[in-house]
Amino acid sequence: MALTTTPTCGGDFPDVIVQETDLEGSAVIDVFDGAKSVHTISINNTQNGAVSYFKAYNAGSVDPSSDVPNLKIKVPQSVTRDIIIADGLSFTTAVSMRCVTGTADTDNTDPGSSVITILTGS
Repeated sequence: MALTTTPTCGGDFPDVIVQETDLEGSAVIDVFDGAKSVHTISINNTQNGAVSYFKAYNAGSVDPSSDVPNLKIKVPQSVTRDIIIADGLSFTTAVSMRCVTGTADTDNTDPGSSVITILTGS
């Protein structure tokens, strides 16, 4: 996993872009360092020959064996899914995320290859 956080416009606007180059079954915690509204999600599953499930949590910590995701997005094999949320999806505590191959809330099976995920929050 390699998380990169980039503020946009040198601080003139509150937007932040987060990129995770290898999202997997273990959660990446509090990617924006606090509450944010998420406006775009890009999930690149082109390196995988199987369906992946992006799961996001409104939490600063995640127990994948018991916590229920607040958002679940199915991404077919070998595609990139781009989602625009015009009014933003509010995460009032924090944004944590992970990606697995099973739809069950507690599935921990990592995708076979890297899933590159980019979020924009404000």
